[in-house]
Amino acid sequence: MESYLLWGICLLIAATLLLFVEVFVPSMGLITLTSLVLAIAGIVCLFQISVEWGVVGLLCFVVFGFGAMMFALRIMPNTPIGRRMMYGDDAHKHADSDDNDPPPNDLSEFDALVGLEADVLTDMRPVGTVKVGDQKMQAVSETSLIRAGTRVRVVSVEGNRLRVRPLA
Repeated sequence: MESYLLWGICLLIAATLLLFVEVFVPSMGLITLTSLVLAIAGIVCLFQISVEWGVVGLLCFVVFGFGAMMFALRIMPNTPIGRRMMYGDDAHKHADSDDNDPPPNDLSEFDALVGLEADVLTDMRPVGTVKVGDQKMQAVSETSLIRAGTRVRVVSVEGNRLRVRPLA
């Protein structure tokens, strides 16, 4: 009777570890299938002892298996196989990237527009198009309506959209 308990627990632990290994070893699901077979065998062994042991083993595999898969999926983009799956042939470009870094963007060119004057090209209700220098850009009016042809000043930048105010 004790051997069923030992086998059941060992098989469930092996099944959970195999779920984690699936992330690092490309097996096209073979390791996951093996993990499920081991888990079923371990749960059957625990049911041989008692129904309570079987239910506990089933719940433990579901909880720990789900946790192992979530953890594995979390670290997958940092593995060579995960990068290959996500980025294809460009995986080498993302090899040293840190996921915590914000995506590169060049907001300094937008920040340089603050304080400049612009011409309104379309009626702004409150969103429209303005021309700053020789660039056409989307802008949001601080007032409710600005007619086309009005001169405005760029007062701030929100993302890649300008906030403008009519000249007084």
